[in-house]
Amino acid sequence: MARLPYPNYTYNSRPTINAIKLLAYAPTLADHWTAVGTAHFRSLALSKMLRELATLYLSARFQSSYEWDHHIQLSARAGVTEVQREILRDVAVKDANFFANGGREGEFEEREMAMLKFLEAIIRGPEVSDKLWEETTKHFSKREIVELFSLQGFYYMISRLGTVLKVDMDEFAVAKARL
Repeated sequence: MARLPYPNYTYNSRPTINAIKLLAYAPTLADHWTAVGTAHFRSLALSKMLRELATLYLSARFQSSYEWDHHIQLSARAGVTEVQREILRDVAVKDANFFANGGREGEFEEREMAMLKFLEAIIRGPEVSDKLWEETTKHFSKREIVELFSLQGFYYMISRLGTVLKVDMDEFAVAKARL
């Protein structure tokens, strides 16, 4: 059960997920965060596949079963395999350098590995090496790099909202496996 009751909040006359409803306690922020989340789904230059790989990695790394469960079906539709999901779930909290150390050969394409290494380094922070920056810029446009920062920041915030406030799973997103 959530630590705060869910306010009645809609965005552009649409119902919202439980985590976003809790943002309504800060009404000056709720619409802005919701717009950012919406942009992540509708307006990124990153492919849906990369967005979902990033989201799964980030939600696993931030130990957010709420976000993980929401993205199982979305990631499957975007082309993320069950094996990839298992790897992301298993390594995210156990090995902060898994992708930097080569990951698991053959399960991720070169561009996917570059993104996962970059996200891993951003979280580990505070900086990334020149070598990693060069690899990242080889695979991603300036816009896509900024989008990766946005995804990382957004999912950190939503993940902590979910874990600290004990956000209840939305019925439509109940998944087969939890973190």
